[in-house]
Amino acid sequence: MIEVYKKILQYVDEHIDKGININDLILKMGYSRRHIYKIFKDHNDVPIMEYIRRKKLSVAASELSSGRNIYDIALDYGYETSTGFYKAFQSVFGCSPSDYKNDILRGANMNNKSKTIEELNNSIKIDPTNGVLYFERANLYLWSLEQPEKAIEDLNKAIELDPKNTDAYSLRVHMYFQTEQPEKAIEDLNKAIELDPNNSYFYGQRAQIYSQQIHHKRSTNFSRQLIQPEKALEDYTKAIELDPNNAFYYRDRANVYRNLNQPEKAAKDVNKALEVSSNPTSAWDYNNRGLLYQQLKQFDKALEEYHKTTEVDPNNLYGYFNRGMIYMSDLNDYEKALEEFNNTVR
Repeated sequence: MIEVYKKILQYVDEHIDKGININDLILKMGYSRRHIYKIFKDHNDVPIMEYIRRKKLSVAASELSSGRNIYDIALDYGYETSTGFYKAFQSVFGCSPSDYKNDILRGANMNNKSKTIEELNNSIKIDPTNGVLYFERANLYLWSLEQPEKAIEDLNKAIELDPKNTDAYSLRVHMYFQTEQPEKAIEDLNKAIELDPNNSYFYGQRAQIYSQQIHHKRSTNFSRQLIQPEKALEDYTKAIELDPNNAFYYRDRANVYRNLNQPEKAAKDVNKALEVSSNPTSAWDYNNRGLLYQQLKQFDKALEEYHKTTEVDPNNLYGYFNRGMIYMSDLNDYEKALEEFNNTVR
């Protein structure tokens, strides 16, 4: 079976930048899913899906030195949110994509962060009014050494020394997201927009706070005054105006429309996200479109979209769960519902 294993590796290498559909891979190999998984497990320390994930991140890392936008790279390799890409990258490389990219451009030694900190400490002693040095050290504290308290101190100092450093505001916004301080994040985003009104990223981040899409669950730190969907729509629309080919903004605006019970407008944005996405077979876009059809009570179309979700990504549990909910709550087909729910706990 070593030849089959080699063919799997070859297939992954040839399709890693095109988006890998595990069903297509299995069909190409001519064996059952269970058998493919077993063959791969017999010859590799990690499961096949984890191998594909790491391979994607490895290739994405190699593209960071080209100067391409990090968010474009994230989209190319199937990450639906920048946060997801950052977390995945951090888990494999021990630092953020931006930190990794900066180290490549500086020619720094990725395996000797303490030395880099020591060099920055010495540089700051020599030039204590250089805000860039504090900003660079904050990046290392945050992404590589996981010392957020020191990172925030350095960002505060960097902004004190250079109140027009939008990169420092942006990184501090990320810190405020992590520590659930949305009011402070809004203040920094307002300042960043004032300094750089043509940067779509700042509008998109502020819109996420206004629509409360920063967190997967409702946070007690979000005051009702901050949850302002109309302001979120305004900011997403401005972000799209500045960056009309960014699928993230269409997806997020679609979620706001859906929560406002405007499924027709939401559907247009989901379709647009699929149109401009560098990963046109996005499982999440199909899932979101399914939610919209379900909201419109077009259950056959919703089921079709949820089937596309799991075809593109068999590990996407939402596709199975949402199909189960339709079968149980809307079509009263409890046998099929149970079958779908079982897929979420396999």
